[in-house]
Amino acid sequence: MAALPVQPYTLPPVQGPRARHVVGIVALAVGSDLVAMGLVNWAAPSAEGFLFDVLSLSLATLIGAPILWYVVLRTFYRSALAERAHLEAALAAAREADAQYRIFVENTLEGIWAFGTDGKTTFVNPQMAAMLGYEPAAMLGRTFFDFMDEEGRAFARISAAGGRGPGRAQRYDVRLRRADGGEVWAVVSATPLPARAGAGSGLVAFLTDITDRKRAEDEARRLAAAFDQASDAVCVTDADGLIVWVNGAFERITGYARPEALGATPRILKSGTHEAGFYADLWATIRAGRVYRGMMINRRKDGELYFLDQTITPIVNDAGRITHYVAAGRAIDTGASAGNQPR
Repeated sequence: MAALPVQPYTLPPVQGPRARHVVGIVALAVGSDLVAMGLVNWAAPSAEGFLFDVLSLSLATLIGAPILWYVVLRTFYRSALAERAHLEAALAAAREADAQYRIFVENTLEGIWAFGTDGKTTFVNPQMAAMLGYEPAAMLGRTFFDFMDEEGRAFARISAAGGRGPGRAQRYDVRLRRADGGEVWAVVSATPLPARAGAGSGLVAFLTDITDRKRAEDEARRLAAAFDQASDAVCVTDADGLIVWVNGAFERITGYARPEALGATPRILKSGTHEAGFYADLWATIRAGRVYRGMMINRRKDGELYFLDQTITPIVNDAGRITHYVAAGRAIDTGASAGNQPR
């Protein structure tokens, strides 16, 4: 099969008016009449002569250069306007985020406390300052331990040492000293801040005031200690009658150890000597929120019967709902063996 003939193709020479126009545009871009004139005469000299080229190119420059610069400057202006609009939108978004951040920081119920790498306070929100009775500016530059007594400092060091190690978030209770000398208990959640270039990381802590809870816990412990050492048997049940706490006298009088009694009901003490109506009246009284007082015959773990002068008090929460019952009773010595009582 014969090969197809290949015709060589060559670009036409740059000449004539088209060449003059192209070179003129290049000259305008270059911005030099002298350079443009030389290029035009070199590429496509006109029949009218060099003077004609000078006049025509000068006229073209006078007309075309402003138009060219107008187009160029307008393009840059539009680009600058678009960039400015983008920056303004980003700045507005940043301002909105900053405003929301400030609203959160200044209105949160938690205290926010930030420290630098030297351990000194760099920021506190109004809630943190109010918790300790200071103005925010008065806390700046002071360390965490400046707001504690010696006992509190020792407690804080021990609590912090029990955390999950350096560089990790920690959570512990701490006792702080107010400006008026009072004390504040707070639960601290401390988190290291990200390290910046050439600088170490600081620390931010979120503190929740638990003073009321601590006082309630201390009061509950004192009451529990008092009840535990009382000579009367004390038994606490939930609203369903399940035993949740008993004292030492209860263990001695009934013979049931605390682990045996917890989770059971007072039925473990039922002697079988009382009629069904006796217990129905008892439950109707206490479920109505009234205190029951009366003499009962109960049975110890070993089967022996005993008399108990007992008071059962309903515990009501703020909503008026019964949450627990507290039964306190004293064993009565009748002078005869309770085991001989009829069943």
